[in-house]
Amino acid sequence: MIFNKLIFSSFKRHAKVYIPYLISNIILVAMDYILLSLENSNGIKNLSSGTTLISLLSLGSTFVMMISFIFMMYISNFIRVQKTREMGLYSMLGMTGYNLKKLIFLEKLFLFIISTILGLIFGIVFEKLALMITFRLINVSISYNAIIEPSSVIITTCFFVVIYLFSIFFDFIKLHKLNPSELWKEQSKGEQKNNKHYKLGGVLGIILLIIAYYLALTTKPTMTSYSRFMLAVILVILGTYLTFISGSILILNILKSRKSFYYRPNHFIAVSGMLQRMKQNGAGLATICLLCSSVLVILFTSISVYSGINRIIKVWSPTQVSVISNRGLPHSQKLQVNHVIKENSDKINNIINLKTTTPQYGYIKNDKYVAQGGINNISSSTTNALMFVSENDYNKIYHKNIHLNNNEAIMYSPSKMNQKNMNILNKNYHVKQMDNFKYSFNPSHSIYTSMFVVVNKLPKSLSLLHFYGFDYHVKNISNSHFEQKIQNSLKITNEQFTGKAILYKMLTQLFGGFVMVGILVSLTLLLTTVMVIYFKQISEGYSDRRRFVTMQQVGLSLKETTKSIHSQVLMVFMIPIIAAIINLSFAIPAIKQVLMSFNLYDTRLLIIVGFSVSSLIVILYLCIYGLTTRMYHHIID
Repeated sequence: MIFNKLIFSSFKRHAKVYIPYLISNIILVAMDYILLSLENSNGIKNLSSGTTLISLLSLGSTFVMMISFIFMMYISNFIRVQKTREMGLYSMLGMTGYNLKKLIFLEKLFLFIISTILGLIFGIVFEKLALMITFRLINVSISYNAIIEPSSVIITTCFFVVIYLFSIFFDFIKLHKLNPSELWKEQSKGEQKNNKHYKLGGVLGIILLIIAYYLALTTKPTMTSYSRFMLAVILVILGTYLTFISGSILILNILKSRKSFYYRPNHFIAVSGMLQRMKQNGAGLATICLLCSSVLVILFTSISVYSGINRIIKVWSPTQVSVISNRGLPHSQKLQVNHVIKENSDKINNIINLKTTTPQYGYIKNDKYVAQGGINNISSSTTNALMFVSENDYNKIYHKNIHLNNNEAIMYSPSKMNQKNMNILNKNYHVKQMDNFKYSFNPSHSIYTSMFVVVNKLPKSLSLLHFYGFDYHVKNISNSHFEQKIQNSLKITNEQFTGKAILYKMLTQLFGGFVMVGILVSLTLLLTTVMVIYFKQISEGYSDRRRFVTMQQVGLSLKETTKSIHSQVLMVFMIPIIAAIINLSFAIPAIKQVLMSFNLYDTRLLIIVGFSVSSLIVILYLCIYGLTTRMYHHIID
């Protein structure tokens, strides 16, 4: 009975800590359940791209669980620090180590039961909304009855049992190592750390960030783009922590060593105050910066990809129906196509017959195209698929009458190259770049950018590829069903056949699922960001309450003290969002190169999305800061 009274009394005294802790815990439980439930949803499994969507959801679920674990450990540690004096008092009043451990266990058990039950209820309620949004994003109309996923409930509950067991385990270890007097003094230590190697750490952090930014800026659209980008991400994480923890202290100490600058009233207060804050909050501010950076990058990438669906369809298939073959369509297949067209279509138009050489995969080095051969010969350096088009076919489809010499060529690539001379297959060409080639296509639906080179005669050493396409208008049948009938009548593989309606449906489901996972992950990251900022404001409040007294004792007025501390707090909490935007700015070139691999790159679109996402996050960040500052003022007052 006495333990229950102590627990509820502690909850009441530390309400400003426990209430946000419970709210964030409930939301994390709900998020984990929603992602697991979507992953196990029969509605998603039955979709044509269900396997891919489930893989994306599984990846998102794993990431959210990882964030949940790290965040819950962070909050548990914060609560432990806040309650050390209380535990020390209990110990001095006669409580044994066993009693203290029992108190901790019962408190954690109570928090676990409340947060898990309420989190699962909210997860079950909002799971249907999440599924409806997912179906809306992937452009699918399916009636769905909400059901509780028992496996998702069990996995979510077990996962948070593990989290709480780890939390209890670490609390027990810390309690075992400290005697009552140390418990009493523990809180006064705060988060201050003396890093004897801050000079080395600061310089190393800046170097790691420079290397990471260099990798991001020099990433090219190859298979190694993704590994280079992941390496850059790891270096940014390490560099950000080292820069915030050690680099900021290094810079402030350099300013402090300049006596003509430091020993002035405004500079003295600002530098000494910021030095103290960065020693206490460097790691926390780095965490806030990385969380904001993650939200920016995830939203920017997912929205850019989803917005570029129409672009990739246009690049992959110039007509509504496209058929690619090595020998062209035989007479029997043309009859089958005509039969399906007569049954289902009012008319067809824009019929295109185009011959190109088979794709030569390779990459550009200086002014030479290094051809590697067919798709079976690609490597990590491969970036392009080059195809020759004869000037006769070019004139026919464009209704022009150009004449090219043997050493002249017209070139088009979505990646917008600027070479004026190029060596291709050991032959030198004077190249004129085309801004647009409306009949470009991707022969194997690969991630490699197609390049079309118009020459007077096709090289005889290369075999030919036949492209046949047309547009249509159907009646009493959906476009995707009509295209599927055409493909079935031809009896050809997906690699040889492209239907715009089928492709749009496939990409919408794929990228729509990516956006949904991005939204749920971003919401989780935003939640953790809010809570980290909130608890940092509480830490700042307790530290500044003591600092107020000290600054008053050295002769500063109340107005000067208040202005100095508030300006420092604002500056400290603005640094992470500024650094996050810098991280996004350097990530955009790497993301752009990766998107170019999928023909999704659009400069205007990336600028609009980047500006919109950054503005949204900055506004949310300022709102969060404004709301959490109220608690800071309450503690100070």
